[in-house]
Amino acid sequence: MPAEAVAHASDVKNISSYLQVRKSLVDMTQCRPSLRRDAKVIRFCCPQHRDRCTSNEPQKSRGQREPLEVEQLVDLFRRLVCRGFAWAAVLTLLQLQCGERADCARQCRASWLRGIVPGSSTTPTIRIPRINGKTKAREIPLLPQFASLLYHWMYKSPLCKDSTTSCSCWPFPNQKVINTALLFPGLSKQAGHGQWWKRHWSKAVSERAYLASLKTVAAGLKRENRDKNHTWTDFDIDKLGTIQHVYDTPTTKRKRSAVHQAFSPIVNAIGSEEPKKKTKKN
Repeated sequence: MPAEAVAHASDVKNISSYLQVRKSLVDMTQCRPSLRRDAKVIRFCCPQHRDRCTSNEPQKSRGQREPLEVEQLVDLFRRLVCRGFAWAAVLTLLQLQCGERADCARQCRASWLRGIVPGSSTTPTIRIPRINGKTKAREIPLLPQFASLLYHWMYKSPLCKDSTTSCSCWPFPNQKVINTALLFPGLSKQAGHGQWWKRHWSKAVSERAYLASLKTVAAGLKRENRDKNHTWTDFDIDKLGTIQHVYDTPTTKRKRSAVHQAFSPIVNAIGSEEPKKKTKKN
């Protein structure tokens, strides 16, 4: 509830007096248009909204969104995998390919991906349905190198920090990435002998979990000595953990460059493979 109008101060119940302001002191353009015209007092849900509606100073803009450079994307990918967030590393790459928000990429299903088998005659694409008010249903071509990487991780060798930590791999242990299965399932709290978390295969990972993985990387970067030769020298690390302020600017050249620089050995190995042809039995 952003703001509520009342005819008399005595009508206000269960709310502190410091959240009540005379209507003559309030910028009504910042309040709901449905407020009562005969109101004498406006009551607010929180101090922040009260201050915004009673301040004479212009509101600060969010500023220009800061895209990540190729080297930063590559470094971010590696740091996420190293920290045990392989799923977040892949989700970040998927965002780069699609130019979409995390809210869209986190809900990706195996059925969205088409033609990702290496050597397929079909152009690899991702078909994005209208999953929220900001996403347009459309089909986007994927770089063949990235499609090959996805196929390799999904069906041959999961992306892992190392061979001894299967719990931090993507896909997750026992995860089936077929048909309409989610690529990035989240966790749900289970009841029993004490509450514990379990992988929920039909529930997409939350934006909060994705942000938490980015903030973990950001915290590590803050502890480093970022001199003039550091990859993140001129980047505001505090913005790394916010979806609202950090967007990547996807271009074909940068997509191809990021994939080649970070994963060229894997891409070359996968790209040289050809599907085995079935032989007819006599």
